Amino acid sequence: PSQDLLALNTATGTVVASYVLPSVVFPSIPQKIYDIIAHNNVVYVFAKESSSNAFLYKLNYTPGIGFTVLAIADLGIIPENTRMAYNDTDDLLYLAKNVNDTSVSISTNINQPSSITMYNGTDLGVVGTPLSLNVLLSDIAYKKVDNTLLIASHANASPGSSGAFLRKYNADLDTEIWAASETFTGDEFIISPQISFLNDNIYMTGLYHANTAFDLTNLPIGSGQSDIFALRLQDLGTSVSRVSETDVEIVETIKKDLIISYPNPIEDVLNVKLSNPNANYEVTIHDFTGEKILSERSASNVKEIITIDTKKLAKGLYIVHVKKNGEIVYTSKIKK
Repeated sequence: PSQDLLALNTATGTVVASYVLPSVVFPSIPQKIYDIIAHNNVVYVFAKESSSNAFLYKLNYTPGIGFTVLAIADLGIIPENTRMAYNDTDDLLYLAKNVNDTSVSISTNINQPSSITMYNGTDLGVVGTPLSLNVLLSDIAYKKVDNTLLIASHANASPGSSGAFLRKYNADLDTEIWAASETFTGDEFIISPQISFLNDNIYMTGLYHANTAFDLTNLPIGSGQSDIFALRLQDLGTSVSRVSETDVEIVETIKKDLIISYPNPIEDVLNVKLSNPNANYEVTIHDFTGEKILSERSASNVKEIITIDTKKLAKGLYIVHVKKNGEIVYTSKIKK
């Protein structure tokens, strides 16, 4: 059998195009697809030929015509649980993989090391030096707003203990911005969490045994030995704090400063009363996709209330962010 790459219509679910990935090493061995990223009409696919080498494909999709291969990169023999993230600002592709390599210096208590490699999205050439981590990588997510990469990982130490980790790096992978971790004993661990960014929140889901990390306390276990969690975290620049275990709606209100926004629901204007007029403020209104709709700035010693004209806003739910001197100090949901 062969492994097809399918393009489906999101409205109807019908297949509009299919493609069999070309075999690179052994024509008789079927492909296995492990991860895929689509951006505009370009599709990146991580695939493997049985126990042979893994390959990174760059394909073009043309509506009505189908897929064509633009580039193929040989990644060598690597484990199957490789994850990808795409940086459309610099056209870079991040490939996170666990490696079995005795040349990598790791603690004897950690099962495997892992690394993140940047590829140029144009020719799939490696960019810079891969980032090596002494943990098992689980997932990565890129945040376009501030050009950062979030890394989820876990490690099983010996005997009988494990840990879950979140780390945030800059886009060049040479500076760690913050790290959050929790270790625990017994058989409590997270398996293959999936993460993504939206506004200043981190969404994470995965399989867990018993009580797991990031303040997920006293979560019930369903039938069997494990269950699935959904988690929303706040990205506050220096640390990660839990917002909710199961509710993956929007954060109702985050306050780090005495700021008041009114009215709610809004009609023609939104007023934001500032706690310290001597600071520089920026108020932004976003829709639920994260797109910035409106914004207003206030320089220091200017005014205590920022007013935003909302007459042209369509009816619906929106998110308000207030930044003071570049730091988010207030987030709230508003309705029109």
